[in-house]
Amino acid sequence: MRVLNWQIVIGTLVMLLWGIMPLWGQESTGFEVTSIVVSKNCVETQDFETRFLAMDNPDCPKRGDNQLIQVSVENRSPSPRNINILLDIQLDGKRVKRHGEIRSLPSSGEYRMLYSYKIPDKGGRYHLSAQVLDAKSKRVLVKSAPGVEREFYILRQSDVELTADREEEKRIEEEKREPQKLEFDPPDLRWDNIYVVPKHVLRGERFRIRLDLVNVGGDIVRGIDTQVDFFNVRLPRRRTRVAEKKAQVLAPGETTTFEMEYTFPEDELLGNYQIIAVADPKNIIDEGEGKEDNNQILSDVILLSDIKIIIPTDGHQFDETGLFLFRWDSLLFHEFKLQIGIDDKFSGPPNSFDLPSGERWIAENEFVPFAGELPKFGLGLMKTHSKSILYWRVVGRKSDGTETTSGVRTFTIVQNNPES
Repeated sequence: MRVLNWQIVIGTLVMLLWGIMPLWGQESTGFEVTSIVVSKNCVETQDFETRFLAMDNPDCPKRGDNQLIQVSVENRSPSPRNINILLDIQLDGKRVKRHGEIRSLPSSGEYRMLYSYKIPDKGGRYHLSAQVLDAKSKRVLVKSAPGVEREFYILRQSDVELTADREEEKRIEEEKREPQKLEFDPPDLRWDNIYVVPKHVLRGERFRIRLDLVNVGGDIVRGIDTQVDFFNVRLPRRRTRVAEKKAQVLAPGETTTFEMEYTFPEDELLGNYQIIAVADPKNIIDEGEGKEDNNQILSDVILLSDIKIIIPTDGHQFDETGLFLFRWDSLLFHEFKLQIGIDDKFSGPPNSFDLPSGERWIAENEFVPFAGELPKFGLGLMKTHSKSILYWRVVGRKSDGTETTSGVRTFTIVQNNPES
């Protein structure tokens, strides 16, 4: 019996050693790919018809667009390391692009690699992953986890053709369908959806509105008047007419769609706005529904401004020796400069400074400071005022001297050698 017990003990030890042997020799590198972010990715559904409809959305990636990709890497080890960050882009499982940067990452430091990828004229599923190698690219230190990796989809020609075929099949099927007997219950008008694109509008920029009105009741209604207005959220009673639309006939269960374009007047106040649509505003139709509360619908908030900031995102971290790129958009203003300060007041020296300095302005919608210019003044400002972040905005000027400002965002500068 004692021999048998020793055999059981030895067997158990062998099984434990066999289980932990694969873990021997592994080394925790201390690096992690924390995130992969893309600038455009509006649709993640597998339904190609939904993808097809979403292509009218300017936030969706399209062929020929510049897709901005940001890879964030953290060094959680106690020592600085030289590493090579590789971004891998695959189309339907085949690599189409690989981009790498060799960086010196301090201990407990983070670096965000920004890459602009021009989407080729090829449809399919684009998969983005990343890995960190040693500086000589001989050893893989870490790979991006599946939950960090990203995908975006570009319509194939076959998707477009298949959508057209299905629409034709639906049309033929609807023509064959026999009319259903109407239930003469009272009609019930209801706004189903309201879409406004884009959500951030420049003064002078045309935006699109789409409204779906449905009759969920049981009787036909004719001559349905609707009106569409906008208002500043701070002045909700002061409304301005966008359009008046009429639906001649709306059967039970039928939906009618109104599409329109509009441009805010150039003298309109900047700020937040909403679109409000009302069906049968004069209550002419005898609906007998008792549900007038659903005869109107409000859009999401729309931001109206003169300058729209594109990059960098709020809270962005610039590397001291990396590229400092600022980009924005404007229609009515054509001269610009950056203001950078320790708070959102931008009161001037010693609390803020301008780029370009002095009376100089730039005529482009993007700005890259001279090498070392922004780190010198920005880090000096942060050190003088013991601040860890800086505030920035864009100032625009017209030829007549009229000026305007963008919204305010923040950024910080990561020093390569903070003790020096």
